[in-house]
Amino acid sequence: MATQIDDNMLGDYQYVTFILRLTLDRNGRLIRGDLVDTASDKGTRFNDVLDMTQALAARLNSSDQTEAGAES
Repeated sequence: MATQIDDNMLGDYQYVTFILRLTLDRNGRLIRGDLVDTASDKGTRFNDVLDMTQALAARLNSSDQTEAGAES
């Protein structure tokens, strides 16, 4: 269930934008894709849904680490 966010609290959040480019076959199955972090222009290629979720998790974790390092 989504958490309600008060407009006054939006400054307390970090926003991350990713571009997800997918190549699908005629049946809609993933052939390959790219996940691009717009803040760093770093891209990660993947070949299946599992790799895609792992790439996204890795990017989000590195985002968390960067944010934590900036606060130190």
